[in-house]
Amino acid sequence: MPSLAGPGFRSVLIVAVAVSALTCTAQTDRIEILGVDKLVYDDSIAPGAQRLVGNARFRHVDAIMTCDSAYIYEDQSVKAFSKVTISQGDTLRITGHQLDYSGKDRRATMHGKGEAPGRELCSQTPTCS
Repeated sequence: MPSLAGPGFRSVLIVAVAVSALTCTAQTDRIEILGVDKLVYDDSIAPGAQRLVGNARFRHVDAIMTCDSAYIYEDQSVKAFSKVTISQGDTLRITGHQLDYSGKDRRATMHGKGEAPGRELCSQTPTCS
């Protein structure tokens, strides 16, 4: 019978701990709904999406996003509409009318008079990425 204290057992234990750590990290990268007036799931309107209606507020990693309504899809992408704001700490605040966000890539594209006060990158442009 093989020994549980041998080098093979240690390798399995290290791999198990590493996989567990990766799983925990992946779970924290999900978009978290912080608040909404109404949460709807209607596969006929947006297959695989949760619809957030009224005062939607959600977080992904260290960014907080707010809007009037949004669709959050299973692949961690978001389409947000009306009075959209992205805030990251006290250094970044971007507003606009529509947001396309990929949680997988952590990439946001703001449409409709996007504003980022104090930022030359996209200050008051039709589309801001």
